[in-house]
Amino acid sequence: MMSKKASNCAICDNSNRASICAVCVNYRLNEYNSLLKSLKNHRDLLYSKLNELIAAKGKADDQLNWRVRQSEKLTNLKEKLRRNKEQLAQGKVKIERVSRELKVKYGVLKSARGTLEKNRVEKLEKFYPNLICTQSLGHMAITSERLHKQSVVIKQICKLFPQRRVHLDEERRDGSSGQYDLICNARLPRGLDPHSVPSEELAASLGYMVQLLNLVVHNLAAPALHNSGFA
Repeated sequence: MMSKKASNCAICDNSNRASICAVCVNYRLNEYNSLLKSLKNHRDLLYSKLNELIAAKGKADDQLNWRVRQSEKLTNLKEKLRRNKEQLAQGKVKIERVSRELKVKYGVLKSARGTLEKNRVEKLEKFYPNLICTQSLGHMAITSERLHKQSVVIKQICKLFPQRRVHLDEERRDGSSGQYDLICNARLPRGLDPHSVPSEELAASLGYMVQLLNLVVHNLAAPALHNSGFA
């Protein structure tokens, strides 16, 4: 509580008595009002600092909780990784064991199969001496017939797609001359140069070659380097 200050008022000058005149009362009220404003500002400042401290503590607590959660997650992940490594090691051991067992069984089966094949051949040679010779002759006859049919088919295919080599003595209008291979009277490109023949003739000759290749591969059952066709 503020102490009463001395004033120039003759009535209220006695410090043991309360102010009774309007001037002194207003003076005292202004003093109290200033004091209240100062205390209110100080209180607001303290509240502001307290709120800042509370917010900072909240952020620190949030960071601490986040670190704790991340630490728990990291611990769980490490434990999960350890279990997975153990399971992987156990799985590898199991696979190696099963692989060894399968190799042993495969060896036994291979040996048994060889023994059975040997016994079969011995029995055939003993009880059916002419069977193997007959089968071999039959296979040879079938192979010979197949080769003959393939030869006939290839000749027919060659008739469908006749090929020959020509030598152009005189230079044509497109500037081509020299030796060329023809298929169905269409010139094939010279070497790997696709510009050695006109584009229309190149398209026709390559189309004939694609058809010829497809027919030959199909009838000879020969492997092709790639699938030929038109885009």
